[in-house]
Parts: sequence; structure tokens; C-alpha cells
Amino acid sequence: MGGLTLRVDPPYEGESLSSVIGRAAQFYGTPLMALLADLGRPAGSSYRTYDLDFRPHPLIESCIGDAVPNWRSPVDGHRGFHHWVLGSSHRTSYCVRCFEEDLALGRTPYFRLDWAPVLVTSCWKHRVPLFNWLDVSSGGMRRLPRAWVQQTEAEDAAPSFFLEHRRKLDDLLKGIAAGTCARISVALDSLDVFQRLMEKQSQDDLLVLSDDDPAVRLRELGYEMIISTMRFWRQQMVNRTRPATMDETFEAWFDPFVEYPERVRGSCLNSALRRAWDLGWRRSYFLFAAQAFAPQYGQGASNPWWAAVPKLGHA
Repeated sequence: MGGLTLRVDPPYEGESLSSVIGRAAQFYGTPLMALLADLGRPAGSSYRTYDLDFRPHPLIESCIGDAVPNWRSPVDGHRGFHHWVLGSSHRTSYCVRCFEEDLALGRTPYFRLDWAPVLVTSCWKHRVPLFNWLDVSSGGMRRLPRAWVQQTEAEDAAPSFFLEHRRKLDDLLKGIAAGTCARISVALDSLDVFQRLMEKQSQDDLLVLSDDDPAVRLRELGYEMIISTMRFWRQQMVNRTRPATMDETFEAWFDPFVEYPERVRGSCLNSALRRAWDLGWRRSYFLFAAQAFAPQYGQGASNPWWAAVPKLGHA
């Protein structure tokens, strides 16, 4: 390792370690695995054998801490997540509004740790739907435009898919404000509520509660519904033809017809969810689970969850 020094910004607030190392590799134009080797990855090991964000190799963080001036560990202040399933190793979720703010503040857009859990489909800060970052190498590294990584002026640096995602989000918000997207607004708001009931942000305290605490019971029931509905998901896939009556706006954000997962049984259900990188599929599946979850709390007017999760079809 010697005197290696990486002239890159230390971790931004809430940034994941994989994001820090990924943008450092891009900044220097070096393969990710080569940089990981310099940062302490033992010869012969693969980054697939550990999780850079939640289970990095013991040497990597200490070495990158020595290599990056003013280093602040991304795991400082991380108090864990509620849930039993985190996102896949290829974590491509991102928020258009967060990236816009990063660029406006003169920093490299970065991937937040709080976007990693599989239940997270909307931005905690902006409460807008997340998107999948589409420029990903065959090895799973998320690639940003060179002008973003180098922090240089370039008006046309944004990828075409980023511009399309921004347009798509702007159209959605305009439609909601105009009252023309009420159905999709209710569906997305329901998922945001479900996310906040079932999960937490990493810096929030992970409280130790008794088993009979309502919040604990709520998450247990949510977990049971997610796993139970997975057993029936394949039945929903029998007819792969999209209904002619599907609302185009709804179709743009939900994709219940993805052939996934086809071969999951028993204990493999958790693994299937970990591999569910596509946000359209995850939105459809979690809305399906949330609708199954709602009746557990009855139809009483005093129950906010029942009102928050409508019975949405495709007609």
C-alpha cells in the first residue's frame, strides 16, 4: 500500500462505501478490482465475496482511510436497518432530485446508503420515486459521466437516460398537481407509507423494542405478507399479455409482468428478493403485498393504514 494517496472528495453525507470507491476508481481511470487490491483486497478474492457497504473486507476501509485526506467513514453514524433483506449487490437505485442537488452544489452525484434496502423504492428526502441507474459495467460498477466525476463544466454531460428520468418525474409531478394522475399518486404514496412503516433510515436509532410492541408486530406482519405473497406471485404471471386497459401512467412506474422470480421455494424467497434489482417489479410486488397486508388491520375508519393502501387494479 505504501504512500498511496487518492485525491478525491471524502465520503459525502450518507454516501455508501461502494459509491466512494466507485467514483475514486473512475476518477483515476483504473479498474475497480485493481483499486480494491491497492486498498487491501487479498490476492485471489473477489468483491462478490463480501459486501462493500455492509461487510467490507477488514483491510479496505482502514487503507482507504489512510489514502483519502480528511476521511470520514461512511459507516460512522450507521445504526442499521430494520429489515431482513437488503438490496442486491448491484445497487442501482438513485434519486433524480438528489443527483440534481449534488450537481448544483458542485459535488459528484453519489449513491446513498439509504437507497440500498430492498423495500426502499422512493427517496426518503424528496418522497419521489427512485430510478435504476442504467450505466453499469458487466462487473456491476455504476459508471457516472466523466465530467461529473472530474467536476468539470459540461452542459451535455448528463446521460440520455438521466434526462429521460428527469422528464418522466417532472411530468408525473405536474400531472399530480393538475389532478390528472390521482390513481398513480395514491399508489406511489401507499408504497412510500409502506416503506416508512417497514424500514428506517440508517442514521435513525435502531430501538430495541419488546416483541409485543405495535411497531414490532407491524413489521412482523409486513414480513409475513411479503414472503407469503411471493408464493403466489408466479400465479399472477401466467398470462404475460399486458391488458389493453392498463393505464399508461401506471404502466410507466409499475411492471408486474416481469418474469421474476421463476424458481423460488421455501428459504430461497429471501434470496429472490435480494436479487430484485428492478424498481418497477419491486413497486408492483410490494404494492401487491401491501394490499394483502391492509386487511390484517381491518376496515375501521380510525386505522390510517387501511385508508393509505387502496385496492388498485389495472382497469
